[in-house]
Formats: sequence, C-alpha cells, structure tokens
Amino acid sequence: MIAVVDAGGMLLRLDFENDENRLAMTCMLDALPHDTHAIAPVAEQLHGYFNGTRQHFDLPLAAQGTAFLQRAWRQLQQVPFATTIGYGQLARQLQPASSARAVGRANAINPISIIIPCHRVVAAGGALAGYSGGLQRKAQLLAFEKRVAGLR
Repeated sequence: MIAVVDAGGMLLRLDFENDENRLAMTCMLDALPHDTHAIAPVAEQLHGYFNGTRQHFDLPLAAQGTAFLQRAWRQLQQVPFATTIGYGQLARQLQPASSARAVGRANAINPISIIIPCHRVVAAGGALAGYSGGLQRKAQLLAFEKRVAGLR
C-alpha cells in the first residue's frame, strides 16, 4: 500500500499500490519526500489489520473533501469490522439523509482505503459493486474480515 501523510503525521491518502487511484497520483507521489518514520504508525496498524489482530484504527486522518464527503467518510468508519451495509442504508444514516448515488460517489473517491472501509458497502441484496481496488479485492477483504471475526 502507498501512504501519504502530511508534516503533522495526519494521513492524507492510503491506496493499494496498483489501484486506479494510485495510478492517477503517480507524478505527485514521485515528487514527495519518502519518510519511513512518518508512516510508521500507519504501517504498524495496517500490519495488525492484515495479521488479524486489529479491527479498529486510531490514526489521525486528514482526508480532503466537501462537508458531505467528510460526513459520509465518518459514517463509513462506523461500519463494524466484518459487516456490510447497503448504499441506501448508509445514505439514510447521513444527516441530512442523502441518496445512494451520492454515497456511491463518496466511496468511489475515498482517499483512505481500509481505514475508511468503503469495501464494506454493498449493493442492494448484498451484491458486490464499485470498488476502486477491484471487486476481487473487495471480496477478498470481506472474506478476510469474516474469517478473522470467526464468521466463516
């Protein structure tokens, strides 16, 4: 994964190395300084997540977006580990209530994968839909979380 933190250690972006968001950022990433120490907390918590010992993150986030996007991303962080929520259900939880399409757009441009868990949002009926990391990766993440939680 590729992590981008600001000078204060706030996480700005977290993308899978080969997803479409990462490809769009290539020039920007090449120009940024690489500081392993600055991203150590991100790496440590991701390591715990992928080893199955961490289900919640407590990193300072600084995702950039409109007030609506900020609300949508905060609401996404409330979706429990190893569970899913529908786009429409998530839209109804936002205050004021929004449309499933707007929630879908917020997921599509989510700048902090895994920690803002847009992979937990599914289409009506539970079908997998829309994940910038690819539907196969989304399915793998959901299966991994269920396995860790002892649900499969």
